[in-house]
Amino acid sequence: MVYEWPCSFVDDRGECMGLREHSVRVAYSIAKLLGPRLSLRRLAAGTVLGGISSVSPLLGLGVLAGLTHDLGKSSSHYREKGGRAYPMHEHVSALALHMAARKAGDKGLIVLSEFLNLAAATVARHHAAMECRHPDDLGWDKCSRRIYTIVKASKGLEPGDAVRGSAVDLAPIWLRRYLQESISASSQLKSGMINSILAHSQTPCIVEGRGCYRTSGTRALRIVQTVAGALIVADILVAWCERGDLSEGKPYARSWMNELGQEKVKRVVSVRVEDAEAEVAGLLEKLEGVDSWQEAYS
Repeated sequence: MVYEWPCSFVDDRGECMGLREHSVRVAYSIAKLLGPRLSLRRLAAGTVLGGISSVSPLLGLGVLAGLTHDLGKSSSHYREKGGRAYPMHEHVSALALHMAARKAGDKGLIVLSEFLNLAAATVARHHAAMECRHPDDLGWDKCSRRIYTIVKASKGLEPGDAVRGSAVDLAPIWLRRYLQESISASSQLKSGMINSILAHSQTPCIVEGRGCYRTSGTRALRIVQTVAGALIVADILVAWCERGDLSEGKPYARSWMNELGQEKVKRVVSVRVEDAEAEVAGLLEKLEGVDSWQEAYS
């Protein structure tokens, strides 16, 4: 099936595969394939998200990260380049989440700010194995061109395309508002704001000793690493299904198909988008009423 822009990828025939469909399937796959593992990562002391959410905090974080991980691909910068390559798109996505966190923090919503910062740090790592893509490697000394790409792509973000394309409109109204505002702010990014980009890229709020979280820096980093791992696995499996080569895949994908069950993986990653949307929206609704962020990793 051929979709309209924005695209998750453009195939060899020049056909656009929908970003919205891909994002929804990744979020759904995180919940269905890796959700039980994420749900176990919580303190025995009880609930984490305000004592009222039935969603594990790490599962909620994973679903949000899955939904927004490729948000940056909706930038007109990539469309103008032909839409076949999306360099640094994960940092464009993460920067929007980071700016949403800043907005929440400015309004005194510290818990929401922390949650969105963790999502930003998670999204920033889903292509971290590639050269100059890990947040800790970004900097003027060797990756300056990559940073300029983040600036250009961020300026090309349009709230309408980004919200529709990444399925952010499935999020609860309170969460959607912060994300929409942050996408607008990202589109107004100036080259002179490079320090803000580096602040995001280096994710200072999960570095030990910065005092950004009630959880320790080490614990926060473990949360990010755990959820980022789930995001990477789901992203790869869904992308290969969309490209029609899930039966072959590469060793990494094959190993996870064996680990999770080949038939289950194929069923989950090829789910009808309408069904996946309903499931994802329901999970995000259960994040309603967040009023505390306690230590979430046991």
